[in-house]
Amino acid sequence: MVLQPIFWLFSDSSTARKACRPGLAGLAGRNIIGSMETQDDSPRALVEETAVRLREAVGRLAPQLRPFPAFLNMTSVQAIELEPPAGDIAEWGCVVVLPDGEICELELEVIPGPYGPPDVEQIEKYTPLDLAAEDYIHFAAAALRLMSRELLRRG
Repeated sequence: MVLQPIFWLFSDSSTARKACRPGLAGLAGRNIIGSMETQDDSPRALVEETAVRLREAVGRLAPQLRPFPAFLNMTSVQAIELEPPAGDIAEWGCVVVLPDGEICELELEVIPGPYGPPDVEQIEKYTPLDLAAEDYIHFAAAALRLMSRELLRRG
């Protein structure tokens, strides 16, 4: 398998337009295509464009992982945990990438059953994250790295 640089994969404007979805702070509702056509090379525009392209890349790579990895070997939860930026561990909850490529926070609630510790139920809650472009880039890069390693491991 030949891996291409991410930035070469998504050069058409329709792909970039689809990638601009709500949930990525500062990018929702923006005409990112217009800014690419005018070639705004400001640092802010380049960071935002990178975040949009990484969102598309994560969204295209995640569905290729079938079956998607189980979270902490739980067969009921399919997610890959993503490490937060260095030094910001307390600020973030458990950030994961899901089989559809969405990056969100996972909260697991364990409910004890009537028959003791072996009989527990769990409730999974996925919370969308409103990430700044810089934070999204961090998590998306981690997601791409982990998913591509898993795909290469599977052969």
